[in-house]
Amino acid sequence: MTVPTEAVYGIQKPRLSLVPKYHSNAYEEAVDLCAAYGLILDEWQTLVLQAWLGEDRFGFWASPTCGLSCPRQNGKGAVLEARELFGAVILGERILHTAHLLKTSKDHFARMLVHVDRNADLAKLVKKVTRTNGEEAIEFTNGGVIKFVARSKNSGRGFTADLVVCDEAQDMSDDDYAALQPVLFSVNNPQTILTGTPPIPSVDGTVWSRYREIGLMGERGSFSWLEWSADKDDEFSDPEVWAKANPALGYRSKLSTIRNEYIDRKSTRLNSS
Repeated sequence: MTVPTEAVYGIQKPRLSLVPKYHSNAYEEAVDLCAAYGLILDEWQTLVLQAWLGEDRFGFWASPTCGLSCPRQNGKGAVLEARELFGAVILGERILHTAHLLKTSKDHFARMLVHVDRNADLAKLVKKVTRTNGEEAIEFTNGGVIKFVARSKNSGRGFTADLVVCDEAQDMSDDDYAALQPVLFSVNNPQTILTGTPPIPSVDGTVWSRYREIGLMGERGSFSWLEWSADKDDEFSDPEVWAKANPALGYRSKLSTIRNEYIDRKSTRLNSS
C-alpha cells in the first residue's frame, strides 16, 4: 500500500457499504497473487475485492451482482485488473469485460497486457493473445479467458462467461444490459460487476440508478454496493469532503488536482446558468 503524501488523504472505507454475509473469502489470495505480479492494491481496493470474492457455504458467490461507485482517477481499473487476473489465472473463469466505449475497453486490454509483458511467470500461463480491433482477448492455458468488448445489442454473442464486468456502467441502457445476460445463462456460478461514477443528465443511467437504489435501501441479500461519495448536505468546497469521495487522495492523486477540478466544474456551472 502506498503512503499518504499530503495532510488530507482519502478515506479508505466507503461512505455506503452493503455487503452480504459470506462463509469464506479468497481475497487475501487474490491480493497476494496481484502483488506477485507487481499490482499492489491500496486498502480501499482490497475492501472492494473482499466484497466481491465472498462465497456462501455452498461455494457460490455471496454477491452474484456487485456495484462500485467511485469518482474517476481513483483506481477502479486496478480493482478490475485484480479481479480479472485472479479469476482467469486461479479460477479459470471466462470473463467478458465490457465498457461503453471501444477505446475504454481497449485501454483496459492494454493495461492487462502490461502485466503479461512484465512478468515471465504470468506470460507462461498465457496461451494466446488476440489483438484484432474489437475482438481483443487474452486466453490462458487453464481455460481461463478475458475478452474485451464495447457494449452493444450484440455484446458477447456466441460467448459464455462466468464473469461479466460492466465498466462505465453509469452509461448503460436496459437494452445494453439485457444483451449481456445470455452469456451467463448456462453458468453454474455467475457474477456480474458494475463499476462507474454518478451519471450525468446526458447519459442513460437507468441501470446504474436502479442498482444504486437497491444499495441505498441497505437490505442485506445477494447484492453488494460500495460507494465513495459525499453526503448531499456536505460543503463541496471542503477538502475533507473530497477525501470522503476520493480514496486515492494523497496516495495516488494530489489535492491540487481535485481542487482544480472543483474550480473548473464550479466555473462551468456558473457559466451555464
